[in-house]
Amino acid sequence: MAGAFIIEGEYDDTLRAFYKPKGGLTEQVLVIQQIGVSSRLIAPREDPRPFLSINGRRQPVIQMKPGEVQLWRFVNAAWVSGVQFFDPKSYDPKNTTEWRQTARDGIQLSPENYARAAKDNSPFLLSPGNRVDLLVKAPAVAGRYDLRFADAISTNTPQDKVNDPILLTIQVSAAPSVDMPFPSEQDFPKLPSFLKDIDPATIHISREVTFNTKETPVQDKPDLIDETINGELFKDQTISQSMLQDTAEEWTLVNTTRPPPGVAHPFHIHVNPFQVIEVFDPNDPQEQDPNNTECYKIDDPSTWKSCKPPLEKPYVWRDTIAIPAARGTDKGDVPGHVKVRTRFDDFPGQFVLHCHILIHEDHGMMQLIQVVPNKVMIKHH
Repeated sequence: MAGAFIIEGEYDDTLRAFYKPKGGLTEQVLVIQQIGVSSRLIAPREDPRPFLSINGRRQPVIQMKPGEVQLWRFVNAAWVSGVQFFDPKSYDPKNTTEWRQTARDGIQLSPENYARAAKDNSPFLLSPGNRVDLLVKAPAVAGRYDLRFADAISTNTPQDKVNDPILLTIQVSAAPSVDMPFPSEQDFPKLPSFLKDIDPATIHISREVTFNTKETPVQDKPDLIDETINGELFKDQTISQSMLQDTAEEWTLVNTTRPPPGVAHPFHIHVNPFQVIEVFDPNDPQEQDPNNTECYKIDDPSTWKSCKPPLEKPYVWRDTIAIPAARGTDKGDVPGHVKVRTRFDDFPGQFVLHCHILIHEDHGMMQLIQVVPNKVMIKHH
């Protein structure tokens, strides 16, 4: 079982103040969970993944007024499944439910990033461990509206749309419609100064951290599985990475896991969030465009980077992100990767990074790391 702590501040106060003269802002904390009868440490891969529930209920119903906006705080506490959200109009033209992302992983978006996501119901993947705050606006017509999702373990999970499972249902009452707009960019909570972009000139060191799943078939038995980081299983009481306090670093998170299973490992680090500056998914059709000379070549590792437009500044802060799986081909494998920047401020000590798929973490895909002080207690002169 899992729950959620909600830490409130100026971000929450600003949103509530905006909606106070409009009837107030109803808030929902929605914890996605996945409960099965097996630990799956030795369960066959063919076993179906257990269904998802929200706050312990399968396919709950949320009551809303026509045109009402509510703040939904999703927490994906599932131990294996990601939740791929996509525009409800893609499977039901009458479902005009709208949403706007306002925070990821407990960290508010900047007003600029909020405005960029305000163009439509932008699809997004909520990997295990991810959180998201959404302002959700109900349709103006009374009725029942399903929100469907794709059960995703990859950043390119196919979407069946119409037949994908229902996550929850919105019941829009027959009450009079309410006028509740989304905040404008100017009305959105201001970004605290400590969340400003990390200056690349301040990068103290760069690292590469590689995640890999290796399966060895065993006749008439479950496969033997190694889940490694940098080729090693978790070593208790052994420090795998050391970072200097009050410095910034750039990490390239690499995923060499190829189909099958083609898993997008959700990288999670404790204590210190990071900014995502680049995502490369070699299985994304847009990255394989034969008419784009900037797209990668399978046999040329120097080209293994995204040919899509670069992510715009200010960059989004996260503490969990799915690293796209490798693309397996006859000519060789092309790994996926994510580049992040982070500052190791305030808190020295030991903590962990790991894949947020529970069975991968338990199989060894975790590292003990530490932040060490950059000052000494004794004066030498």
